[in-house]
Amino acid sequence: VVSSDGKALEIIDQQASTQLSDSLASRNKSKVYDSDLMKRLTEKLVNKDHACWSFYSREEVTNQA
Repeated sequence: VVSSDGKALEIIDQQASTQLSDSLASRNKSKVYDSDLMKRLTEKLVNKDHACWSFYSREEVTNQA
């Protein structure tokens, strides 16, 4: 959603591709998050067999840490 500036929402609403033009930015690396904690949590998640891997690749998760 973020990388498409909301246009990926066209799956839900056909007007999204033509009416959404706001530039969106990821907040995953925001300073409000404790980066050391996020790194530790990412390491724990990546090393487990978890249902989230049906939707996300480990690369997607580790690139956000």
